[in-house]
Amino acid sequence: MATRTTLGSLWRRSRTPLAQGGNRCLSVSVSRHHVYDNTIANLNIGKDTRVIYQGFTGKVATVNAEDTIAYGTNVVGGVSPGKGGQEHLGLPVFNTVREAMEQLNPDATSVFVPAQFAAAAIIEAIEAEIPLVVSVAEHIPVHDMLCVHDVLRTQSKTRLVGPNCPGIIAPHQCRIGIMPHKQYMRGSIGIVSKSGTLSYEAVGSTSLAGLGQSLVIGMGGDMMPGTTLVDGLKLFFDHPETEGIIVIGEIGGEAELRAAEAIQQYRRATKSPKPIIAMVAGNTAPKGRTMGHAGAFLEPGDVTAEAKAKALADSGAIVVPHPGVMGEVMSKLLSSSYMRQDVIADDTGTSVYWVYGNSMVTFEESYRALADVLASSAQNRGAKRILKFQPFEGGKDTATFNKGLKSGIRIIQMLEEGEDSSSRLLGHRLKTKQTSGDGIPVEELFVAEFEDCKYWYLAIALDRENYSPAVLISRSGGLSIEDTANSQSGCVKRFHFNFTKGITSDLLSRIQAGVNATPVETEKLGDILTRLWNLFVSKDATLLEINPLACSAEGEFKCINAKFTVDDASQRRQPELFAHIQADVPDELEAQKHGLVYIKMEGNIGIIVNGAGLAMATNDAIAYHGGASANFLDAGGQATKETIEKAFEIILRNHQVKVILINIYGGIIKCDMIAESIIGAAKDLGPLRVPLVVRLQGTNSTKGLRILEDVKLGFCIESGFGEAARKAVELANEALEKADQGNPNRLLMWRLKSSYIEDDDGRVRLALFGCEVL
Repeated sequence: MATRTTLGSLWRRSRTPLAQGGNRCLSVSVSRHHVYDNTIANLNIGKDTRVIYQGFTGKVATVNAEDTIAYGTNVVGGVSPGKGGQEHLGLPVFNTVREAMEQLNPDATSVFVPAQFAAAAIIEAIEAEIPLVVSVAEHIPVHDMLCVHDVLRTQSKTRLVGPNCPGIIAPHQCRIGIMPHKQYMRGSIGIVSKSGTLSYEAVGSTSLAGLGQSLVIGMGGDMMPGTTLVDGLKLFFDHPETEGIIVIGEIGGEAELRAAEAIQQYRRATKSPKPIIAMVAGNTAPKGRTMGHAGAFLEPGDVTAEAKAKALADSGAIVVPHPGVMGEVMSKLLSSSYMRQDVIADDTGTSVYWVYGNSMVTFEESYRALADVLASSAQNRGAKRILKFQPFEGGKDTATFNKGLKSGIRIIQMLEEGEDSSSRLLGHRLKTKQTSGDGIPVEELFVAEFEDCKYWYLAIALDRENYSPAVLISRSGGLSIEDTANSQSGCVKRFHFNFTKGITSDLLSRIQAGVNATPVETEKLGDILTRLWNLFVSKDATLLEINPLACSAEGEFKCINAKFTVDDASQRRQPELFAHIQADVPDELEAQKHGLVYIKMEGNIGIIVNGAGLAMATNDAIAYHGGASANFLDAGGQATKETIEKAFEIILRNHQVKVILINIYGGIIKCDMIAESIIGAAKDLGPLRVPLVVRLQGTNSTKGLRILEDVKLGFCIESGFGEAARKAVELANEALEKADQGNPNRLLMWRLKSSYIEDDDGRVRLALFGCEVL
């Protein structure tokens, strides 16, 4: 539920040379790689790879291990504390990873422990020097992963894949993770993907084309992954069994830009480079919203999916609009008659929680509070104050209201001005570039002193490139900081530091030199940063930002405005923060309670999809064919008949929806269960008011499609990814045309508008337009 701040991404903009032509930030960054790069070769698993499980005797691990052993993977034992000396599935169990390492000499470990214990399990495996660690768990707190990376970057024995990933598989030889192995075929295409379901789609497409896969790496959608797109590419560039490469990215971070740089260097240095296909999901994702994956969010100013795709295309990769065409395109790329032009595809919220204690005022208290602060003392009468709405979303300075008022920030001086502004804000709906639907209601206002002095910008954020926290600081703070950062390269300085060490004197010295701060300013900044860091750590923050930070002539600092984003995965550790979250769209909160990730959007095509990456790609495909999605809905890999029916119920509440597209790639989730859920929803909810387009691929898809065909309810069945999106757009357009034909007023409006445009007598026609239609 955490929403993202507008300015928290400033440090990223100077690091996008392929996408935007920018220069790197002036402050020196230390790469996370170094000796850790030496472990990339550990990804090259095969039939001889010896695998153990952590959490071996648990229910989920047991089911997975049985399936993995039946697939042919060389599982040799596992670890479950307190159960050492026993056997499980006929294999030995140990109390610690180190004991298992000494006795079994494994090449890899599959970590199947709950999210709150996953980081400790990963670190235990690193300390035991297991060559490959695969962690599939979702919702590991990002601070825990920062600790993991502090350990990873100092060693050269262990490679991590994950977390929040499907794992890694060498088809018909070795599976470590949860990949639906029945869909895989031994072959020559290497795949590295942020999204699990999109990697499954790429597998399906390349298998259908008869190419198969050499190795598939699901790096996962976490903010702090152990293996990146670049790592996968480096392995595949020299991998003898790999003849073609597929790289699948999405919004969030800059891994795709680093991948583009690696591809460009590889193609320049290689006489006969392997063909590379790429796609980036999230072109239609709304800004400021987390799209299922922990790392899949797009802040204003971040590198867009479109810019990432362009960078990849400029590097020499063939960029496709969706995974359904990957097999066909790769076949052409690998053929001797390949010509490039022949294959270009056409087809947190949290409440304000701050160290300096400005307070919120409620609707009932607003006028009394305004009177108090504006007439607090004789010497302050006439002093300026800031009156503003403080939503979780950013962008309130450029917001609009349903009554026409612009900006959620007002500068007031007299009580009467405050009363007038308050009455025009409270009770109305505000829409920013980060809100969804019709915006959010203004039910409370924030009052603060207006400081007429120099404004700084200060933040502690997570550096997704270096897997560490960083201080962001600028002497040019205020509402225009984003524009200033765009126009003045290097105005926002970035300083990385070690998560376990925190704010140190060395860091403060680097900051002082970087921004040319005086000793007094440095001392005050050190005090503020220490307070920020304590809050950052204790509350599992991913961003703490002060903008503006007022600085007086004497070097005194004062917080004017602050933003705080908390890690979604920390809900177990921060119940008091999440207890106060209220969704702007009640349907989103209801969906969350049923295990669904639902985000309302502006279009008229509803979607039900399993997997965040697949859901983003489905919305992108709809847009590619000229349509617009009404929502993002990820049913997840644990969907049940009840959750699917709840998804139908929530989507159909939106009367803008004209058609629903169900796009399922069966892995853990079974397509026959989905088919039965669709039929159940049609029975329980009554006749569905909109047509359904259904695409089922993967586990039990043939059975599921047969179930749907047998009931003869008129569902549109499509097998292709692009074909399903195209059909949904076609049906939505037909529904709109029928609505137009049944509404004489709409036809009259169109005719009068045409007359108005052609007629010079605009005033008469405008009056006629208003009278006749209204």
